[in-house]
Amino acid sequence: MADDYIVNRTELIADLEKELNSINTDDRLYWYDRLEEIGKQSQTMEMVFEAVKQFDTVNPHYLILKVVAKKHLTREICELAVCKNGLNLAYVPEDFQDEDMSFMAVRNDGDVLRSVRESVLCGEKGYEICCVAVNNSVTGSAIAYVPKQLMRADQGRHLCEIAVRANGYAIEWMPKKFIRKELVEYSARGWTP
Repeated sequence: MADDYIVNRTELIADLEKELNSINTDDRLYWYDRLEEIGKQSQTMEMVFEAVKQFDTVNPHYLILKVVAKKHLTREICELAVCKNGLNLAYVPEDFQDEDMSFMAVRNDGDVLRSVRESVLCGEKGYEICCVAVNNSVTGSAIAYVPKQLMRADQGRHLCEIAVRANGYAIEWMPKKFIRKELVEYSARGWTP
């Protein structure tokens, strides 16, 4: 009887090792799928850290923080995820959504400006965050999410100029009062994605 137990246990261990060796961690969605599969209650901090560290897919449908248990959303985990994909900002706890986290998000993807908290955008570094965002906007739409109080006079003109120089399509999103002949010409001949 004891020999059967040892044989079964040995076979079980061999089967588990074989299964672990057959897992393709090169699959771009491996960590997303793995966290989602095991569920938030079964996740460990080590597993979450490894998943966020390894997950490099930039896709709005696969945001790694979406499948991480809230109890594991530390500042370090959130910063790592946001640096890799700014869209993860939507799943960062409000306590961590400060100027630094917002800068990280818009450096990665300027279009994330739409998800930056208004209190941050109206804060001390709000203008700088908006400058970085409009400069890094893939679609050019970040200019549409700049708070109205920052779109006045010279500040507004400067933001529009940065936006159009970074992405000619930004002219479609900017307020009409800032559209000038030079910006239209630059948009027409300038770089577009």
